[in-house]
Amino acid sequence: MWTTLLFAGAALLAAVTSPAASNPTFQETGDCEATHEHLYKYAAKEDYFGDEYAQTFEITIYFKVYCLSVGTYGDKRAKVYELNTTKAEVGGTILDREETEEQQAQNDYNVLLQGWFHFVQTEDGSIPIIRHSREEDGEVINTKKAIVSAFQANFMGTEQKEEADPQSLHRSHYTYEASAQDVENGVLRMHRTVNSEDIEAYTSHIPGAEVELKKKEDITYKKGVLLGASGTTTVKLFGKV
Repeated sequence: MWTTLLFAGAALLAAVTSPAASNPTFQETGDCEATHEHLYKYAAKEDYFGDEYAQTFEITIYFKVYCLSVGTYGDKRAKVYELNTTKAEVGGTILDREETEEQQAQNDYNVLLQGWFHFVQTEDGSIPIIRHSREEDGEVINTKKAIVSAFQANFMGTEQKEEADPQSLHRSHYTYEASAQDVENGVLRMHRTVNSEDIEAYTSHIPGAEVELKKKEDITYKKGVLLGASGTTTVKLFGKV
């Protein structure tokens, strides 16, 4: 059964990369207790617009995630996960609507997405390390980073947490809800918001442009496994771009 992750965006940004930071390294201490594959479907729609410009880009990616190893990251317990994509479907007005062009774009994505991709998740829900092939296409890397950012969570239960995603390094605000049945079943439901004033650094600098960002996401975990995530991100640029 495929678990669906749904995201929508309104943006006018080029592909970006995660901000560089001086962090500890992952120290492997053993193998994962269970190596079950978890199946997911990531669906995103992006709207790009300007004074005389409006385009959409839609992508659905089917992928599998499983644990590779356990260890530590600094003073936190952590696990390394591998993300394997199985299929991509692309569409939207940003592509030429001729069938051959759209099919070629879809074929290109399916080929490019096959590269290996690992990420480290710590016991507090952070994802401090992402690893991928040096030969991987930059746009595909950012697509996979966007997928991985859906797995970010806050298992500490605090109201704020420093995080990073393909758009920025920022402070996230969390609220939680849990019914008695959720608590009994080990289910944690989180709501995450990020606004412009929470941004510490954007991962893509556009000279002369003022950036406004709003992000809202809902994340549900059960006993350390992502059950679902959905959200919207709006990015606006003002001035010379």
